[in-house]
Amino acid sequence: MLSEAIRTALKKSSHNPGLLEVMEYAVFPAGKLFRPRLVEALALDLNKELTSNHLHLASAIELHHAYTLVHDDLPAMDNDLIRRGKASTHAHFGEWKAILAGDALLIASFNELLNIDHKNHREIHKLMTWTTGAKGLIEGQFRDLLADGNLNFQEVVRIHELKTGRLIQLATLGTYLLTKNQTFQDKMDFLRLGREIGVSFQLLDDLSELSSRDVSPHEKAINPFISNIEHALRELRHSHLKLTAILFKHRLDHAERMLQDYFKKTQDHLIEEFSTIENNIGKDTEALKNWVTNFV
Repeated sequence: MLSEAIRTALKKSSHNPGLLEVMEYAVFPAGKLFRPRLVEALALDLNKELTSNHLHLASAIELHHAYTLVHDDLPAMDNDLIRRGKASTHAHFGEWKAILAGDALLIASFNELLNIDHKNHREIHKLMTWTTGAKGLIEGQFRDLLADGNLNFQEVVRIHELKTGRLIQLATLGTYLLTKNQTFQDKMDFLRLGREIGVSFQLLDDLSELSSRDVSPHEKAINPFISNIEHALRELRHSHLKLTAILFKHRLDHAERMLQDYFKKTQDHLIEEFSTIENNIGKDTEALKNWVTNFV
């Protein structure tokens, strides 16, 4: 249902087959669909069903996520030639087509949000503007590129909050705003939940980067588990504990199972490749190994 909703939203966004081809290439085959699946799980926890409003929210988030990846991969930014196991959009189609397709996906994401029929639709739209704009995701990209790897650990965490956490906050708080009864404290809890999931998600991704036998010098220079393993592990522990507490407090069973499934797959990969990770870190990893072995 999630994939079909995203595909439908995408097809409605353009009548030009050439442009649509580039956009579809950027979106499909989808990755883990982590953010849409989080919307789905929270919808089942909070509303007992996945409604059309939830599908519109999930689709808007995924289209927006795809746009950020297209632009992140461009030569002027991260200059990545591979994305999800295939040539990145600009590597396959050329820069100008990738830029315009990314622009189109950005606009399509906000257009998809307009299909939400709920009393809180304006609040959800404002939330998306905040999470994805110059006070959110784009600020995170700006900070990341401006620093060029010259960051202390707290600055790294702040970038993770903005670049990764903000879009996940749109999924958590946006889904909560589609429920019938809301309180200010609960809104803050779902905002914090998105932040902690985002930071955990990105730190685990940083750690997974070190499972490669061919880690670039740039990655070694900026990876927090190499530059400050103690702080990185402490932040990972704290974020994981905080998100677990919020899931328990609000009895978010579907969301907990979805996240546990993701964490278990990540854990299995990290355990399998830990000797490579150890070699890339090049310092005492006993505490990290204990956490990786036991956190799920």
